[in-house]
Order: sequence, then C-alpha cells, then structure tokens
Amino acid sequence: MRIAWLDSVPPAINQDEAIHAWEARCLLKLGCDHSGARWPIFCHAYGVRESHASPFIYLLIPFQWLMGMNVWSTRLPGALGGVLAVPLAYLLVRLWYGIIPALFSSLLLAISPWHIHLTRLAFEVSVCPTLFLAALVLFSWGVRRTAESKQSRLLLPGFLASGFAIGLVLWTYNAYRVFIPIFIVATMAVYARAVIGQARTARGRWCMVAFVAGFVIGVAPFVIACITTPERAWGHAQAEFVLNRERTVIAAIRTGAASYLHQLSPEFLFGIGEPSPIQSVPGRGKLYWICAPLLVAGLIRVFRRWSIEPVGRLLLIWIVLAPVPAGLTKLTDGHSLRSATVLPALQILAALGAHWIFEMAGKWSFILKRVTQVSIGIILAASTLQFARVFFHYYPIACARFFSSEFRPVVQDVMHRADDYDLVLLSPQDCGQIGTLFLFWSKTEPSEYFSAPLNIWEGPKWDALLQMGKFVFAPSSDLSDLVAQMPKELTRVHVLIAEKPGLPVDGTVLQRYFHPSGDVAMVLYDVWVTR
Repeated sequence: MRIAWLDSVPPAINQDEAIHAWEARCLLKLGCDHSGARWPIFCHAYGVRESHASPFIYLLIPFQWLMGMNVWSTRLPGALGGVLAVPLAYLLVRLWYGIIPALFSSLLLAISPWHIHLTRLAFEVSVCPTLFLAALVLFSWGVRRTAESKQSRLLLPGFLASGFAIGLVLWTYNAYRVFIPIFIVATMAVYARAVIGQARTARGRWCMVAFVAGFVIGVAPFVIACITTPERAWGHAQAEFVLNRERTVIAAIRTGAASYLHQLSPEFLFGIGEPSPIQSVPGRGKLYWICAPLLVAGLIRVFRRWSIEPVGRLLLIWIVLAPVPAGLTKLTDGHSLRSATVLPALQILAALGAHWIFEMAGKWSFILKRVTQVSIGIILAASTLQFARVFFHYYPIACARFFSSEFRPVVQDVMHRADDYDLVLLSPQDCGQIGTLFLFWSKTEPSEYFSAPLNIWEGPKWDALLQMGKFVFAPSSDLSDLVAQMPKELTRVHVLIAEKPGLPVDGTVLQRYFHPSGDVAMVLYDVWVTR
C-alpha cells in the first residue's frame, strides 16, 4: 500500500517534492543547498518564507547516492518510514494495552487512507508520525522497565534516543513545533504525581536527565537557526499565523476555533475530506466510515476505565492537542498535513473501541463476538479494497494535471532537442515552479547549475527560477522581449517552445503531450524569429 507504483501514484512529482530532491542533490554533490549555503539547518527551497527544515532533505541523500535523483529515491524514504510506523504502533499499544488492541491498531494504521497517502509523498511531515511513534515507544518501554525495577543496559540509551526523536520531530515540520511543546507540558501536568515519584529515585533522575539531554541534542540545530536565521526558521509559520491573517484579535480567535474544530469534524474525517488534490484524494475523508462508531466506542472505554487504564488520558491529550497547530492558521477546510499530528492516535482510539465492542459482545455469547469480529473485518476489507481501487487507478488519472505530470516527457524531449536551438522556452502556465521541475526531470548537475547564467525572481512570498542558460521559464507571450535580448549577430533566432494548448504559438507543432484522461496537456513548437 505504501511502496507499490510509488513513482506513478501520486502521479509524476509535486514541486515541493522536487525541491527536496534538488536540494539533496546539491548537498550530495557539493555540500551546499542550491542557494550556496553549506550544510544548512534550513534549506533555501523557495525563499525565506518557504525555507524547508533540512532533516528530511538529509534523509534523501543516501537514497540518491544509491539510486540517483528520481521519483523512487525521493519518495522511498517517506514510504519506508510509513511502513516502519505500523510495527511501531503495535509496540506502543502493546506496552499500553496488550496484544489484541495492538494488533488492531497496527491494522488500522496499515490500511489508513490518510497515512498511506501522506507517506507516499516526499514531504517533511511524511516521516514525523514515525519519529513521534518511535519516541513514544522508547519512552513507554523505559517507564515500564523503571516501574518494574528491571535492570537494562539499554535503559538510559533508550531515554536518550526518545528525547532525541522528540527534539528532532519538533522542528522537522511546522505543525510539530506547536504540538510537541504543549503535548509535553500537558502530559507532565496530568501525570505530575508519577513524574515527581520518578524524580525521587536516583534511577528515575538519571532517566530524566538522559531524556532531556537527548531532547536538547535533537532540538539544538533548530534553536541555533532561531538565533542566527529566525526569518528562515519561522518565515512560513509567521506568514500563516492566524493573527497575521486577520484584522482583529476577535476575528483571529473565531477563525482559529473554526480551523481547530474542522480538523475533528465528521466532514473532514469521514466526508469529503479536504479540497487539495495533492494532499488528499478528492471527495474522500481521512478515515473509513466504520471508524466513526469505533471512535465513539473507544471514547466510552477510555472514560469507563479512567482509573484502571490511566494511559487513556495520554491518548485523549494527544487527540485534543493535535489540531491546535491547524487552529493557529486560517483554514476554511481541513488540512491533511497540518493536522497529521493526530496520527496514529485516532487509529489507536478506534482499535480500543473495537476491542471494547468485542468484549461486550463476548459477554452475551461467543457466537455474537465472532459475528461482530467478522462483520467489522469484512467492512474494513471492503473499505480498503475500494480505497485501493480509487487511489491506484482513478486518482492518478484525475489528478495528473495537479502534479504537472506532463513535464516528465516534455523535459525529456526538450533535452534531446535543445542543442539545435538558440533559446528554449517552457511555459509556467498553471505551474508556479516549472524551473524546479525542469531541474529535477532534466537531472541537471549542480555544478552546471551554479556555472550557468541564472535569472532568479526573488518575491515577497517565494522565489522562482526564471532562466538557466538558454532555458527560459516564461510564457510564450514574452518571446519578443526575450529575442530582443539575444546577441545582435543572430539575425534569425531558433526557438523551442513548450506551451499550454489554450495558448497557441505561431510555429510548427512538433509534439503534443496528453494527460492520462486524454486531454492535451502541452504542445511543443518549433519557431523561427527574424530580427
């Protein structure tokens, strides 16, 4: 579900995925990002407002070293992280609740539409749920060993690694910068008595020191970036902060509350989901509808066993606080990435609900319990098969245009023909960062990029590559101005133009490129311009 057809589902590659791959290529080849910064904490990406945290980009480097820069090497790290999250969910819930809830939690996460789609995209957030799960598993294991007074050489390293993972995930994606601190504070407040009890023993104090030390190591680069380059560390978050998007504090509070509530609404979770065809399958919620009654049953179980299963409080803290980062931004619809902090808490709660339903049915009769289990299993299987059919077959066809999939064959064709032309023009129509996609699909060497004449537009929100040598990323309507800038000794300029079909060009059609749906996506023209 996470690795099959990874290079074609989602189709082609998104521009944010492409910039991560390009930054990793520059770091692998030259030890700097594409702006020239040496081993940065935040890579330049699309400018100050769109600087991207580097942990995920660094994760791509060994995959590129082995496989080159392509869709597989760009998406595979996140996909493998998604696979790893499934056994981690099992280990965590087994420590908390036992084997049966653990198996059902890992099952629900394995078939989760939300998690499957998220981990097949090369975004920073794709690895965050896995890192957070790893931290919770190590911490919960350490607490269990400490409470049982069991000796282990791995105890302190486990707490150190847990703290490091928490510190690292805190700044890997914007939403976790808000979620992690308030989650830690809220957890310590709810479990204050247990924390104080641990602090009274020498062993407990050493474990706390190890956790804090790991956290400091993990978060240290982010703190350094906040001091040295605060505009990069907080540029995007500051631009999206609801107080900067609304005129009054009252309006900001109302907007933030609406954004928060929408992340937990039935419409977002089980209904039409979110409008972005990149972050979500259009018209589909984040969870299967069968999870709705299971979540209700899970809540009933948590409250009924409040005193005998205190870890349920931690689960509720997780779910209640997870949408807070999204609530600090202005959203009219749900947002799969900003609310990904709730993964896999909802799957765990639904698994607890299923386990509780099985127990209640078993009290009536063994047959009723088996019928309930089989019924839920059949519904989950049917839901998974139906999602797989939509996701792997219809989604790549319907949403290819949103991933600019036509540029894969266009750029490959252009590179074969480029030597015969004085100027190559690729239209940015309906694609904000065609320059980045060109660098990715053409597999441009970083040394070639840095040595070529560049024209980079530095905008207030993001930057864009407008020209690299003879390759220009501008609409065909700019052709006369571009030709005027060519050397005067050229009386006739030979131009290769890739333009959208709705914008005809006065030249010879060389090739038409089609979307999977059959619509014309791009047209390649041969043009002579006499000066």
